[in-house]
Amino acid sequence: MATLELYKMDTCPFCQKVMKFMDENGIDGVQFHDVIEHPEYRDWLQENGGSNQVPALVIDDKIMYESDDIIDWMKKHLLGGKASDAANSDAEPPVCPID
Repeated sequence: MATLELYKMDTCPFCQKVMKFMDENGIDGVQFHDVIEHPEYRDWLQENGGSNQVPALVIDDKIMYESDDIIDWMKKHLLGGKASDAANSDAEPPVCPID
């Protein structure tokens, strides 16, 4: 299985959307990195992904932004395409800029 790390901030509704999806579908084994508690994570995202927005899922050192893309990836790779769609039902933009 891939090494998964989710960069997030608790006040971001799109991070909450991803974490709700994970909770509803029993997805665990993801390491969380809070960019508010640890500002150095913001720098890491900017240096390695070209953006410091969240949520950002790091999959074996490759960074994926956009909550809908993250949820779709999890559905396909972690759930075999089967998942609850409750967390994926809003029409808002799928990221939060950190700054």
